[in-house]
Amino acid sequence: MLSILVISAALGVDTRLNLAHQIFTLSTALILISLLWAPLFRLKYSFQRSLPRFGTVGQPITYRVNLTSQQQAPQHGLEWAEDFAADKPVRSRAADRDEAVSTTWFDRLIGYPRGASKMRRASGARDVQQPLDSAVANDSIVFDVAINPLRRGYLNFSRCALTATDPLGLFRARMSHSAADRVLIRPIRYRLPDIDLPGSRRYQQGGVSLASEIG
Repeated sequence: MLSILVISAALGVDTRLNLAHQIFTLSTALILISLLWAPLFRLKYSFQRSLPRFGTVGQPITYRVNLTSQQQAPQHGLEWAEDFAADKPVRSRAADRDEAVSTTWFDRLIGYPRGASKMRRASGARDVQQPLDSAVANDSIVFDVAINPLRRGYLNFSRCALTATDPLGLFRARMSHSAADRVLIRPIRYRLPDIDLPGSRRYQQGGVSLASEIG
């Protein structure tokens, strides 16, 4: 829509040559309608998370959310969002080496993908954006959310939000609430081979009496 707006504005400067200015007017009207709808989105709801006690780096963890709608009318096109609080980014040589291999020279020169990756690791997980079923008026829905921890330590939940697109599908309204919570994320666990400790019982001179004297 923005591309159409720019192109029609460039082509429709002279209204006597073509009708591109009509496309510009229509595009502008649609965008303004969507912008005006976003502040009108107000959804009353309550929720409760059921988080696990532990998680492991690199292994998805799933938790359950019980969402209760307090609206008098059903809501459609909702999405559940989770934001995580970021700790201070920690420099990792292994991560820097992997990013140097996976990114292009232009990305390494600009530095934005590297900074975004560090902030993502500092927050502990990617932000969640999950579509939901339609919320019936004054009813509850229960759904599962899966996240993939990126580092060890505490994964701090900071805010949650419900988002919904406007009727034209151009803008997304968002209602967020502070909802602090946390889950302890353990380091990656590796399976070790069986350890064979050779040895057997052997007769010791002196037996129990010697052990009681020496300890």
